[in-house]
Amino acid sequence: MRTSTDEMDTQSYWEARLRSRPDLRGTGHRQFSVDYNAAMYKVATDRLRETLDGVRVSLDGARVLDVGAGLGYFVGQYLEWGAAHVTGIDITEISVRHLRQLFPQLEFIQADIASENLVLPPDYDLVSAISVLFHILDNRKFERALGNICASVRPGGHLLVVDAFWKPLLPTAKHTRLRSLKHYLPTLGRHAFRVLAVRPMYYFMGRSVVPFIGPRLLSWRPVLEIWLKLEYSLGPRLRSNWGGPKFLIAQRYPVAR
Repeated sequence: MRTSTDEMDTQSYWEARLRSRPDLRGTGHRQFSVDYNAAMYKVATDRLRETLDGVRVSLDGARVLDVGAGLGYFVGQYLEWGAAHVTGIDITEISVRHLRQLFPQLEFIQADIASENLVLPPDYDLVSAISVLFHILDNRKFERALGNICASVRPGGHLLVVDAFWKPLLPTAKHTRLRSLKHYLPTLGRHAFRVLAVRPMYYFMGRSVVPFIGPRLLSWRPVLEIWLKLEYSLGPRLRSNWGGPKFLIAQRYPVAR
């Protein structure tokens, strides 16, 4: 779930992070336990399935590009949901090496999605960038990365992106820059995309509540179970998750005949 920035050496950052945490903490929320991150990924998976079903996007026989493939969690999920082939791209060598061992039948590319020279086949049915683009701090690189991603979706295909799509009210981590929907719409428009849905990934998960103490408390199994019940029962009753992460699904207009 990575790209490069000017303000920090993001490739080195993620190489070191995945080397020290070769589990869901490495690609997820490092302040929380592995169990808590596993619960977060389960919630995200359920919400993603609901989002795809809600706009009638099927992965049966699909060609998928997973940008920021990390340790392969969503690669495996897309295969389970019927994808015929998944290509993964990640900026880190450690990720690509791991993925090639885990899925030897698939293709994995080490590259920076924000590169000016990146060329990807323009024929994927679904291009997925889950929790990737908000790690690009520089706006020009962000726009270039989004453009590269958009260009790889076939006409009629779909784009899946995770961001806040909401103006941040509080400071974020130094390696993230959450953006509102207005930052996405110009590039989506230039590539002939229409937004189908923007839906919450989480309502309560991923929020530390109380810095330092919060992650430890929420990672305690009895508290985590209560938190999960709130996420599944109370969360969907809320109108929004405000500045929390959301799935955006957009479709590229088919070529006119």
